[in-house]
Amino acid sequence: MTDNPVLSTKNMAIGYGRGSGINRVLADLDLEANEGQLIAVIGANGTGKSTLLKSLAGLLPLLEGRIRLNGCETYKLKPSKLATLISIVLTERIQPGYLTVGDLVAMGRHPYTDWQGRLQKQDLDACLKALQITGLSHMQRQKLHTLSDGQLQKAMIARALAQDGALLLLDEPLIHLDISSKWEIMGILKRMTLDRSKTVILATHELELSLEMADRIWLINKTRQLITGTPEDMVQNGVISETFDTEHYKFRKGDW
Repeated sequence: MTDNPVLSTKNMAIGYGRGSGINRVLADLDLEANEGQLIAVIGANGTGKSTLLKSLAGLLPLLEGRIRLNGCETYKLKPSKLATLISIVLTERIQPGYLTVGDLVAMGRHPYTDWQGRLQKQDLDACLKALQITGLSHMQRQKLHTLSDGQLQKAMIARALAQDGALLLLDEPLIHLDISSKWEIMGILKRMTLDRSKTVILATHELELSLEMADRIWLINKTRQLITGTPEDMVQNGVISETFDTEHYKFRKGDW
């Protein structure tokens, strides 16, 4: 992990709609994500985690402010260029049809191929490397509809990894997975930051996993404020308990 900022935002406001129909979800966001960081975006349902990721990826227009990626204003980048810098895995389920794992992963190379989508040696090498990192090399020819939820999620991450962007955004990548698969996926993401210096930002409800494995936490609290810090700081200063304490489940300040 380095102090080189891959992503930064200034006075960013995000939401939906236009004119008088604007729904402002989060505002005044000055964020920074450095090279090799694993960042967990946590918060209650409906607080704007998915909206934040889609806005960072350029899938939703900003209401205010700006985003810089590798030092360049993202609004100045063509979509084809942006696709080589940002990889995103959303919650929407794909329609697998007769696609194989290898077919899905190869889709990650679309920003680099010609109009016919032909894969060159560097594209094939990137796909093979992504399959290897995610432990799917032996499943390259397996049909997607035969995969478990955990295997399919790994295949989606492999596609994003083959895309080879500096920034990887994932919306709820651990949802519907058993506990061992959740740890395995988080382990893969952590290794991507350590071994390949990728910057990974994931929205998740997995609080304990996030506190255990993330380098930074972006927490959206009950009043729609986004607070950033290390997992240790978040627990010790009481931010976690203020957001997540319930009658039967409590964090205590300093319990780290």
